[in-house]
Amino acid sequence: MVGLPLSDYDRHIVGMKILLFALLLLQGPATAPNAGAVSGRILSDDGSPAVGVRVAAMPVPESTGPVSAPVLTSISQTDSAGNYRLENIPPGRYYVTAGLINAPMYFPGVTSPSASSVVNVTASSLVRNVDFRLPHAVNFKVSGRIVGLPSAAGPLRPIMITLLPRSSGLTPPFPTTLLGTNLTYEVVDIPPGEYSVQISGAGNATMKDVVVVTVNKDLTGVDLVLVDIGTRTRLEGLDTLWSLAGTWGAVASDNNSGLIYATSSGRPSTSEIDATGKIQREVPLPGVSFPRLAHFSGISGVVFLGGGGILGARDASGKLLWIYPDPRPSAAPAIDDLWPVDLDGDGSDEVVVGYNGANGVHVLDSQGKLIWKSTTIGNVWHVSGGDVRGNGKAQVVTTSALGKVHIFSDDGNSRVDLDPGVYANMVRVGKISEKDTAATIFAGGTTSDNKNAILTALSADGVKKWTLQLTGPGRPSFYSAYLAPGKPWMVLTMQTGILFVVDVERGAVIATLDGLAQSPEAAWLAGKGGADPMLVVAAKTGLTAYRVTGPIKR
Repeated sequence: MVGLPLSDYDRHIVGMKILLFALLLLQGPATAPNAGAVSGRILSDDGSPAVGVRVAAMPVPESTGPVSAPVLTSISQTDSAGNYRLENIPPGRYYVTAGLINAPMYFPGVTSPSASSVVNVTASSLVRNVDFRLPHAVNFKVSGRIVGLPSAAGPLRPIMITLLPRSSGLTPPFPTTLLGTNLTYEVVDIPPGEYSVQISGAGNATMKDVVVVTVNKDLTGVDLVLVDIGTRTRLEGLDTLWSLAGTWGAVASDNNSGLIYATSSGRPSTSEIDATGKIQREVPLPGVSFPRLAHFSGISGVVFLGGGGILGARDASGKLLWIYPDPRPSAAPAIDDLWPVDLDGDGSDEVVVGYNGANGVHVLDSQGKLIWKSTTIGNVWHVSGGDVRGNGKAQVVTTSALGKVHIFSDDGNSRVDLDPGVYANMVRVGKISEKDTAATIFAGGTTSDNKNAILTALSADGVKKWTLQLTGPGRPSFYSAYLAPGKPWMVLTMQTGILFVVDVERGAVIATLDGLAQSPEAAWLAGKGGADPMLVVAAKTGLTAYRVTGPIKR
């Protein structure tokens, strides 16, 4: 979105707001007969042009009763000279507003509709010279220092501080600066509004708390406290089996062959590793950081799936099987998540793809051909699939910018929306027990203060089986989640370097591990001869296999 590594939470906030802003534009009226227009100029209090300021026309309410939400008939933005033009306005009486949605100014430069001047738009007319000045400076500064940068934070890049808007009134690039050598920062040219402060490049450190600032003046002393997420402080309910040194990223397992596949920085290939931790071979996967393994009929061994905007499928030797979409678009939408699942019961996986932005969810066959897609939802952070209705056939299950859980029909033309009681961004599906006739939906999200993560188990009709709160360092945003084969266990990793193993029968933590640095990932490898599955964790601190020995007390 902006070329910066964001937390799930702020990525969701920005993505959701941008999506809702786009939907607002899309849902505006079609060209109205005899529509009019309004034009004018917005200046700052010093007389300079107010550049890039949002301007809108809002109908004057017909009654004095309460209004649930403002309706914006036309939206525009000032140019480099401060000029704007609002078009396609049906005849009527309007307030003209400027600035952010959550803090607008009204013509001729007041803070409330009651004090503003009404603009009358008549049929096929242009109302000119609706000019006013913003009674405050357009841009402000935020400054402070970094506190608590761990001495063992690992390799540092230039540390960048970015202010991400929490409303849809601003678009990239967002206010950004580099941290000074004295650990101080100053972000300048910030339009008024509410922002979430983000840090990137701080190695194995993250912000301790969410920092939200309301910018309506210059702010000083906004200190950002960091915590170390690369040093081990907790290892409960797990015994180490083996470990490989290095900086590892994605990891997946193939229970058919008993092999593990993992990527490591500095290697242009993917390592194939056996259950004892021995590297068997390197699979060339150029330019692909694969997140998933699939099985397709007619293809021997695993199929590697991965890509940023172009989805690629490669066989066990690394040979390209297909790409989607084909031909490749000039600007491909970013893929948020992939999930292979046998939707039609023929023994061959289909591929569910969740896209960022307004590109929705796509379902492909094993040849890379589109079966169906739905763009009724956007920012599809995570996707999954399983027989949640207990009818012997798997369904596609996703999250989205709406914060709900969505169950799609077989053709994708309709869906059921479930409310998990938290803004959901993670979803996985699976049967807790072999006796279960229907799979359970596991939905993860973050509390409103973004200090705790919540995992909820749901049935397809929205009934909650249990809810579990998970607490960790910094902002515990979900990064990955996988169910274990043969055991009612789920492993959850957080962007802030902590891992939980949850007993999904009871909704209880049975193992936990921290100090894994940014964005660790985990996978399960089925045990042989009735043995418990092995947990394999890929992190910037190494690739390590564990045996679960929980439960731990909570």
